Amino acid sequence: MSAVRISTRYVLIASMDVTPEAEPLFNEVYDTEHVPNLLQVPGVRSVTRMKGEPARFAIAGAVRELPAPSPIYTAIYEIDNPQVLQSPEWAEAVERGGRAKCVRTLRTGSICYSRSSKPRGVCGTGKGDVPLVR
Repeated sequence: MSAVRISTRYVLIASMDVTPEAEPLFNEVYDTEHVPNLLQVPGVRSVTRMKGEPARFAIAGAVRELPAPSPIYTAIYEIDNPQVLQSPEWAEAVERGGRAKCVRTLRTGSICYSRSSKPRGVCGTGKGDVPLVR
């Protein structure tokens, strides 16, 4: 798996849990509506979706268990600047399609946005990367 490269100075990170019975709808809406809609918004450069999973890693002379994260789903949106998130195009894109029905299935969620001090940084490499949701 290749590294996730951050090429903008700003990112929006949205994390959420979904009830197991709603996962198929959640993934379908994200893959076929939500992400394609937001990629049409001026200033949105990329969207990377991930799903966490349990891991084992060696540290301090022992192999440790790391449970799956909660929230388990994360989306990283590379954006040109914070104003993108307030634009009419963004507002329209997040409401288009079946997302509203899908969002009601979320159990928990959080959103943060961050300014990267160094664009083109790497957000993980090698076997420990979190696999992309497919």
